Amino acid sequence: MKASKKLIASAVCVSMLASLGGCALFDKDDEGVLKAAEDYATAVQKVKLGDITDLMTNGEDLEETLDYLVNDTEGMPDGYADICSAIAGTISYEIDEESVESSKKNAEGSVDVTWTLVDYDAIFDEVSEDGGDVDAFIDALTADDAQTQTISSTINFVLEDEAWLVDDEDGDILNEVYSFYADAAGYTFVPPIA
Repeated sequence: MKASKKLIASAVCVSMLASLGGCALFDKDDEGVLKAAEDYATAVQKVKLGDITDLMTNGEDLEETLDYLVNDTEGMPDGYADICSAIAGTISYEIDEESVESSKKNAEGSVDVTWTLVDYDAIFDEVSEDGGDVDAFIDALTADDAQTQTISSTINFVLEDEAWLVDDEDGDILNEVYSFYADAAGYTFVPPIA
């Protein structure tokens, strides 16, 4: 009798632990979060504004601001669009898969991403000191051995209608990665005095 009670108690404990473990297992969706992060990071890297805003919870609210930041060249210095294009072409990213967290029950997830792009400020200083012009700056930006900088960020996600969307209400990540669009507005090259 005692032996059978112990067996039954053990079986109940095992089934409870299995169900608890199963709930936690089914609650996670790390692969879904990583896929969403990959889609978003690729869109940011390629400056695909429509894709970026489609992958965000408040993308519609940021459309106009992003379009203005990236596409408005009115009143900008000579070569501004080419400089920005050259810098944007150096953006790359690495997703830290070990950092991913997700919970379908809580409808939230996150993952760390490191962005790398050319260190345009340092290169601008060098080219300016050497009396270089816009073309020299662009050549230096796109050189194979150009200095780079990194930006670390955590992308937060929310689960809406079975889709993981980036939750970055103020566009902080975009403002950080795309800060060169604003910075490049101040780049002017003074020809050396003969």
